[in-house]
Amino acid sequence: MSSTDMEVIVNNQKIGSKTEKMSSTHSEWIDVQSLLSFDEFPDHLKRRIRALKKLQFEKLEIDCELAKDVFDLEIKYAQRYAPILEKRRDIIDGKLEPNDNECVFTLDEDSEDSEDSEDSEDGHLSHEVKPKLSQREQNETKPSAGIPGFWLLAMRNNQQISSWIEEHDEPVLVHLMDIKVMRTNNPSKLTFEFFFGPNDYFTNKVLTKEYELDFRLDPENPWSLQEFLVLNRNGCQINWKKGKNVTQEIQKVKHSNRNHSSGTKVVDRISFFNFFKTPKLPTKVKNIDEETQEFLSEDWILAQEFFKAFIPNAVLYLTGDLYDDVDSSQSSSSHSEEEKSNSQGSDFEESGSQESVFETESDSESDSQTESNSE
Repeated sequence: MSSTDMEVIVNNQKIGSKTEKMSSTHSEWIDVQSLLSFDEFPDHLKRRIRALKKLQFEKLEIDCELAKDVFDLEIKYAQRYAPILEKRRDIIDGKLEPNDNECVFTLDEDSEDSEDSEDSEDGHLSHEVKPKLSQREQNETKPSAGIPGFWLLAMRNNQQISSWIEEHDEPVLVHLMDIKVMRTNNPSKLTFEFFFGPNDYFTNKVLTKEYELDFRLDPENPWSLQEFLVLNRNGCQINWKKGKNVTQEIQKVKHSNRNHSSGTKVVDRISFFNFFKTPKLPTKVKNIDEETQEFLSEDWILAQEFFKAFIPNAVLYLTGDLYDDVDSSQSSSSHSEEEKSNSQGSDFEESGSQESVFETESDSESDSQTESNSE
């Protein structure tokens, strides 16, 4: 037998061995493919997958450390952001009128030039139009200071936030002057401050919401992909003026007895200002009912939207540079009831009351405290 024949035999043996291995692997894959759920996996595959989950858990623990380091770094950089955000507030409030140089922004100028070029034959604004524009500007009355309604207009263009805003909230939010978020350590906390100007609805100048955080995995649900736990959340008491509480409404009550006239009752209703209420929570997490859990989840989603996206970039939501597919021609109050129930808990409106979720006071106590505060 020649050396060439020997090589052919050896190669055929190698090919046959590889084919057998591929066939066995393929047959195992077909078996797995026929399974409907992980519970039906054979034990040797479950064993390997448990090893993968253990690695995943180690990865998530590192994620928690990373989140804590990022949180600490954000505290450091907050000092650099502070003067920028203070100047933003002063311009919005009208305390500061930006000069000509401060109003020149190259990116916006480029877009304006391109629009002007479309309206003129030679690509430039004609000399005949320029004097008319300047004359028109001179004839205009002196504009009001600042940017009225800045925060409400910007919030309308954020889908997550606008889904919380009802029509009866908007007259109150018009008076919103600034939103701040503060990060602190030991313990780790996020504190939101909503500053309001004088208004007909409440006497508070600032509304607050505080979250206490712990950077570790949730022992009840480690696969939630959250790098920290919300240990506590505390809202504030809003000192509503009499008859101005937008989180409540008066409903007529019909008596079954015809001899009695129909009366009225005060019930809670969906409102953006429910964000500032403190949820009543049981001592054990396992005892939290589904309705409360849903609200807590949506409440935290809203908080994250505020401090991660909206507060740092509010002007871009106002201008539409950041836009969440909210139809600007459609009022936020016209969102479907399904969207509302998803954002604040599906059972809230059906029950007609949120007392099972929030720490609330009776109407009479609230009104008496409001009157004493206003005096």
